[in-house]
Amino acid sequence: MSEAQYDLPAVLKGNYKNDYFFKTVLEKPQAFWNFDIEDDLLYLRLKDKRVLCIPKIVIDSQNVCEIIIAEAYSLLAHLGTSKTLAYLRNYVWWKEMLVDVAVYCDTCITCQRSKPSMQKPYGLIHPLYVPLYPWELIGVDFVGPLPEFKNRDRVFNSITVVIDRLTAMVHLIPS
Repeated sequence: MSEAQYDLPAVLKGNYKNDYFFKTVLEKPQAFWNFDIEDDLLYLRLKDKRVLCIPKIVIDSQNVCEIIIAEAYSLLAHLGTSKTLAYLRNYVWWKEMLVDVAVYCDTCITCQRSKPSMQKPYGLIHPLYVPLYPWELIGVDFVGPLPEFKNRDRVFNSITVVIDRLTAMVHLIPS
C-alpha cells in the first residue's frame, strides 16, 4: 500500500460516469429506487442504512476498490474474507464487491507467508511389506503402445513388465 492518503468523497465526485453500472443509475435515477444522489455522491439504500457506492476507477495506477479493501483488511488485522466483507458492507458497496474482496484476501502476501495451513495433516507413512522369498510380491507395469510386432500366432504392440520386489528380477512379456 502506498503512503498516499486520499479524500475518498473528493475522488469519487464526478467519476461515477466512468463506471458503466453507475452511469446507467445516474442517467435514469427514477428507475433505481434504492439509490440516492447527495452532494454528487451515490448512495445505496439498504434496510436500515445507506452505504457509499464506489465506482470502478483508477487513481495513481491503483483501483479505488483495491485501495479500500487494502485499508479495511489491514485495519482488521488480516482476519479473512468474511470479516473484511462484513466490515466493508457497513460503509461501501460496488457491484463485484464479493469477488474483489475474496481475490484480494486469497492473494495477500502477508497472510500466505505467516498464516499456518489449515489443511488436514498428512497421515503416517506406511512402509511396504518386505517379502520373505522371491516372487512373493510383484509389481506389474505396461509399456506401450509400441510399433506392432507379428509372430505366427499373434500381433503385439506393448510389453508387460513384471518385477520381483525382493530381488528386482524383471520379466518382459510381449502383449
